[in-house]
Amino acid sequence: ENISKYSSQISKLKQEHTFDILKQNLTPSPSLTYFLSHINSSIKVGLCTNSKKETALLILTMMDIAHFFDIVLTGDDVVFKKPHPEIFIKAMKHFDATTANTYIFEDSIVGLKAAAASNANYIRISTPADLTTDILNEYGLGK
Repeated sequence: ENISKYSSQISKLKQEHTFDILKQNLTPSPSLTYFLSHINSSIKVGLCTNSKKETALLILTMMDIAHFFDIVLTGDDVVFKKPHPEIFIKAMKHFDATTANTYIFEDSIVGLKAAAASNANYIRISTPADLTTDILNEYGLGK
């Protein structure tokens, strides 16, 4: 019982500290905004992250990019986090998409494992700088 109480308190303090750091350091990324604004408007866009919902929404709001996403799924929305593919499968079901017409851009090892396990197309990126209109055009996703 005490362990659960302390675990909850530690989690709350960690979340508060994360918010403080984000609020002090996070700014919009012109290159990411440019990339997102050049995705073909007929394409549905989802964000799948292991982050907590409140953290993800804070980041999206602070970066002024929330409006680019048709769905945001977080670790709070799934039973199994990445590297399990559940979050990607859930997004595909939401959009009634097939693995053949799904493209996942992923930058983490656990995310790449989840993307591969989902059987969808996936593109490894190292940094947001990898997200260019060239990559959109290469996969037929650009305007």
